[in-house]
Order: sequence, then C-alpha cells, then structure tokens
Amino acid sequence: MLTRRYQARDIQTALDLVKKDLGPDAIIFSINKVNDSNFLETTEVVAGKDYPSEKIDEASSLIKLKEDLEFIKSIFIQFLSNCEENIKTNKDLFNIYSRFVAYGIDESWISKFIKKIEYKKKALISTILSHLKDSIKVIDLCSQKHSKIWAFIGPTGVGKTTTIAKLATRFALEGKKLAVAAAGSFRIGTIEQLKGYTDIIGMSFECVSKPEFLKKFIENHKNKDFILIDTPGGNPNDLIYLNQLKEILMAHPSIEKHLVLSATTKEKDLSRIYSQFTIFPIKSYVFTKIDETQEYSGIFNQLIKTHIPVSWIGIGQRVPQDIEKASKAKIA
Repeated sequence: MLTRRYQARDIQTALDLVKKDLGPDAIIFSINKVNDSNFLETTEVVAGKDYPSEKIDEASSLIKLKEDLEFIKSIFIQFLSNCEENIKTNKDLFNIYSRFVAYGIDESWISKFIKKIEYKKKALISTILSHLKDSIKVIDLCSQKHSKIWAFIGPTGVGKTTTIAKLATRFALEGKKLAVAAAGSFRIGTIEQLKGYTDIIGMSFECVSKPEFLKKFIENHKNKDFILIDTPGGNPNDLIYLNQLKEILMAHPSIEKHLVLSATTKEKDLSRIYSQFTIFPIKSYVFTKIDETQEYSGIFNQLIKTHIPVSWIGIGQRVPQDIEKASKAKIA
C-alpha cells in the first residue's frame, strides 16, 4: 500500500489534495491538527491507496460453485427432514407447512410450532402469523434508559454512513445536540459525505484512528444528546479487521454497538455475518434497503433465532426522511 501525508489550511483542502493525488478510492487513516514549519496550525491527513492484484482465483471460484451445487442438492432432503411425521401424513397440514416454508420461514421452527397447537386450518394460519409477530423484538433507542453513544458496525456496503447521516440530520432538526466521529480508516468518499452533512447542520465531526483519540472525543462531547460513531466496513471473515474494530470501540464502556444489515442480503449470509460480529455485544439491528426487496423471510428468521431487537429501518436513500423507528407493525 502507498501511504502519504498531506497538509493544508483546512480539512476540505487536504481531502482535495488526497483525491487529486490518490484518486476517489483513497483510504483515510487519520486527520489531525499540527503545526507547520512556521508554527501555524494546519490540518494533516494521512492517506493511502491499495493496488489489488488482478489475478483471478479460479480454484476458489470452483470451490464456491461446488458448495452452491451441494446446497441446492440438499434443499429437498432438508425440507423433508425438518418436517414432523404427523405433518407429512396430513395433506392440509403439509400444505400449510409448505406455504410458510415457501415464504422463507425457517422449516424447523414452523414444523415444531404446528405440532404444538391444535389443528384448525384457518385458525392455524392466523395463529402462526400472530406468533411470528410476537416473536419479533423492537427497541426504542431514544428512550432515556439507553446510552446515547451509538457505534454502527457491519460489513461493507450496507449503509452505515448513510444511516448516520439520516439520524444526525433528523436529530438536528429536532433541536438535539450531537457529535459524529469516524473511527478507523475510511475511503475518502465516506469522510467527505459525513463532513458534508455535519457542516450543513453545524455539528462537530472528527476522524479518529486510535482508541485514545476516540475516548478523548467522547469525553469532549459527553454533554451532547447523541454521539454517533461510524466504523469502516470490511469482510466479516477477516479476523484482523474485526479485532482492530473491537480494539478501537473498547475506548469507552458506554459505546453501544448496533449491527447494520441490508434487507437484500441472503439469509445464509445474514447468519454468517451475525456470527462473525458476535465478538461485540450487539445492542440492536438496523435493517437498511427495506425498499429494495419484497423478500423479508431472512430478516424474520434472523430475529427469531437471535432474539436481538430491531431499532431502525432504512426505507430509501433520502436524507433524513427515509429512516424510521422499528415497530412490529412495520416489520411484520
């Protein structure tokens, strides 16, 4: 990786220099105030750029293809293996079971639930839908009993930065005082996006690269109504990335971790991402891109299996209106 330092009179000028030199995919490692050779305060940005290999790992592609084919092959076997015997032998029950499985509801859950309750076809369907709704948990993070220092974690591309921009603008319009931090190494576009919104609504913004800097930022803004912390996206299978993220978020005990996931993500991948991010105590889910799919079974199954509540749902790209507090009515 190529790494360089840039100094300018302000953050925007320094970011412009980075973009001109390294391009729009530059990674920002830190932004600090320093004194130049004339002892005048300037902004120093440390940035770098990856030059990835263009080689295609054909072996990995073949392995992935084989795994996908094996998964498809096992679907029918799994479908029947999770089905209770009394359901297999009852046409009406099997039709109901198949209907919910076709919607994507977890086979073992629906099979066990049908077995537990008395069979009446119409009542059964209504009861299952009601029980699904009751199984979902939601949480209001704006209530006084919850911490107001929120870190948004999750893989690349799920909308963490956009979620923060929506919440920051929404809270500012409500008259709340808040501060925003970017904790870690970010692409230059992310820094410019956050800085653009925070400048418009007149709130504090800093890019912090180390735990001690984040701790100082939180202490400096402890009287704010909200402190929102953006984190860099990464591969959830990359343990180095996860441990670096964990290290910086251990800076303060009051930081709540909220896992941001896209509603368009496949159920198998949702489970895998959640599993990797369990190195953090996850306070809630934030589901984004709800408007981009009509298939919500992966979300339902994730909520049923993990018992973690949903706090916010993203329903579009508009800032700030396309984010809503989660409710059972909206999710179910």
